[in-house]
Formats: sequence, C-alpha cells, structure tokens
Amino acid sequence: MGLGDLTQVFPPELVHTVLAKTQAREVRQRLLPPRLMVYFVLARALFCPEPYREV
Repeated sequence: MGLGDLTQVFPPELVHTVLAKTQAREVRQRLLPPRLMVYFVLARALFCPEPYREV
C-alpha cells in the first residue's frame, strides 16, 4: 500500500474540504503541508507497529 492507494480512497479534494471545514490551520510553517500530514497520520494508523521512517 502506498500514497497512491490512500489518495484513491481519500481524494485530495476530500482532504482539502475536511481541513477547510474543521478550520485546521498551521500555527508554524512546516516542511510538509497539512494535506500530506493527513495522509501520514492515516498511514501511521494502518502501519502502527512500523517506525516513522518506514511509513
């Protein structure tokens, strides 16, 4: 399973809409945009025993 699989189940438009509706905003500028962080959290939930770098 890869990022492409997650984007098929949760399209970027859906993630963007959810972020906008929940008014989730960055307090500080990060290396990854909020949309990518959503996908990272979803991947962590799917592969919880794996270390961060493996996700």
